[in-house]
Amino acid sequence: MKNILNPSTVDTFGGREMGQTVGIADPSQWMRVFGVDIDSRDTTELIRIAEGVDREELKALKPRLLELFKALPPRERG
Repeated sequence: MKNILNPSTVDTFGGREMGQTVGIADPSQWMRVFGVDIDSRDTTELIRIAEGVDREELKALKPRLLELFKALPPRERG
């Protein structure tokens, strides 16, 4: 697995809130052990981009998503 991952970059989205430490990844350790760089992304930018996608674009993606994942995630209404 190390050879498959090396040299890769893995992104994380968001961050730890209120000091929570469950599932922390130490980027320097991952680089040293696996040769994998962990980079972070702000979820605010993802939300902004998602809000710009219109309904027709989403409908056009449905067949591809079904091909890749066999089912769509449940839709939440709120």
